[in-house]
Formats: sequence, C-alpha cells, structure tokens
Amino acid sequence: MGSALMIRRHFYLLALAALLVFPLVIQDAFLIHIVTMIFFHAFLASAWNLIGGYCGQFSLGHAAFFGLGAYTSMLLLLYNSVPLWIGMFVGGLVSASCAILIGLPCFRLRGPYFTLSSIGIAESLRLIFLKYRDFTGGAVGLEIPRFGANPMIGPYPLPHKFMGDPILYFQFDSKIPYYYLAFGIMLLMLFVTSRVAKSKLGYYFLSIKEDEDAAESMGIPTTRYKLISLLMSAFFMAWGGTYYAMYFRYIDPDFVFALPLSVEIALVAIIGGLGTVFGPLLGATLLVPASEKMRAWLGGTYAGAHLIVYGLILMIAVLIVPEGIWPRLRRLIRIRGW
Repeated sequence: MGSALMIRRHFYLLALAALLVFPLVIQDAFLIHIVTMIFFHAFLASAWNLIGGYCGQFSLGHAAFFGLGAYTSMLLLLYNSVPLWIGMFVGGLVSASCAILIGLPCFRLRGPYFTLSSIGIAESLRLIFLKYRDFTGGAVGLEIPRFGANPMIGPYPLPHKFMGDPILYFQFDSKIPYYYLAFGIMLLMLFVTSRVAKSKLGYYFLSIKEDEDAAESMGIPTTRYKLISLLMSAFFMAWGGTYYAMYFRYIDPDFVFALPLSVEIALVAIIGGLGTVFGPLLGATLLVPASEKMRAWLGGTYAGAHLIVYGLILMIAVLIVPEGIWPRLRRLIRIRGW
C-alpha cells in the first residue's frame, strides 16, 4: 500500500514537472493553445462541479456567471481603467450576488426549478446585454484594445501610467503566459475542490445530493448549504469569464451567455466524473481536443458539427460508465495495486 502511494506521488510530480516545461519545449502554438484550453475547461468544469457534482443541483445556465464575470471586468477596464486583477474579483462578487437572487427562491422548491431558472437567467442576461448596445456593444460585442499601442482607441481612454504593463492588463505577445495562468487557476480550483471534498462542508453537500430529505431530518439546513455551493461555483466561474475575455480579446453576449457554453461545461464534468476532484480534468482532456479538431475540420462547412461529437461521447460514456470515467479508472488502479 505504501509503495503504491509512493508511485502515485511520483507520477503526480512527474506530470506536474512535464506540464511546467511543456510550453518551453514544444514550439507549436496550436498545441500550446489546446493544452491551455484543457486547463481552462477543467477549471470551469471544476467550478460547475461544486454545485452540480457535489451538491447535486444541476445547472444549465452557468454561462450567466461566466458572462457576468467577463463583462464586469472588461467594462471596468475599458471605462474606468481598473486592472484585471481587481476586475476579476469584482466580477466574482457580481456573479455571486446574481447567484443569491437565483438560489434564494429556487432552492426552497424541489424538482427541476433550479435548472430551469438558471437557463432563464442566462437567456435574460443575454437579451439585456444585446439590447443596451451603447454600453455593452450589443451583438457586435466588445473588442479589447491592445494596451500600449495607442493612448486612445475608440471611446476608451487608456491610462498612460499603466501603458505597456502586460501584467496589469493581462495582455501578452506569446501564448505561454496564458498557458501558465490557465494552469495556475486550474491547480487552484483542484485544490479548492479537494479541500471542500474532505471538509464538513463537502460532506453536507454530498448528503444533500444523495438524499435531501434525510439531510434535513439530520438537522442540515439544506437551502443554506445549496446556496453556499452555488455562491462558490458562481464566484470562480466569473474568473473564467475574465480569463476568456483577455485571452481572446473579444466578448459578445451570444457566446458568453449562451446555452451551448453551459452544456459544454456540464458535459466535461459529467463525462469525467461528477463529484470527483480529477474528473473534470480528465473530461476536459478527452473533450477539448476532440472539439478543437472537429472545429478545424468541419467548422467552415459544417458549423456546430463538434456538438455532434459531444453528443456521441456523452451517449457512449453514459452507457458504458454512467458514473463517469474517473471513478472507473480509479477503481482499476486500486484493483491492480498501482
């Protein structure tokens, strides 16, 4: 048992070292982009997993929190020159406040009300941000100017004292810094998830997931803990919105608040393994390359064809490993004594 634990620890250390040196050794920008997107989607799926996997409250509108984080941080930056490192926390607080508005009424009810309301909130926000185009850019979206290039781009006055500082404005000439940032927030999310899973809070979440009536009979205030789970999930999801906006330098309501984004995030966690620490990472490792390849092969002629791949993978996974791939893989490792 001790040797197997030692082997696993050595494996994790080797994997960590390999990922740290990967962008320094591999010069292919597309491969670096793919791995960056794996980290990014693992981060998002882990944030979703706090409410959907551990607490059992299925959300298909998490794009609402993603979009609020993206627009809050970007509008603060463009109109008030607030650095991204501050804007991402403000966006997290805005998303958490929205989560309270959703959770307080819906968590007092049973059934699919939370799922339906989450979809409705995301769609409502999409329409609101489309309507007020003078402020949000509407359907045209917001293109993030490259800071340091010009002191005035469009209506956005750029602050001279921060011009040319890539760290404050989250803008880099290479994909490598974005790679390490995505890697860092993913590791942070995995750490938070592992701490929650081993804490009393995590046990309360799991008890609500398994049997809410039994949890209430044991004196657990289920509405309160479901709300805590949603607040945590929404806060970190907003961070993902900020990262996305500065990585692609463009946001629009039809993507950041879209239902397909919410479904994609949920699928990563479901296929990898709900209520597990490493399930979202495994799901992202499988789904992101498949999605990117399908977009590259069929995107020009058959837009949206990658969603078919997602559907096929989901059906196969549900039929073969309904609990997700990671729990099955973990049992195999234990049986073989690795």
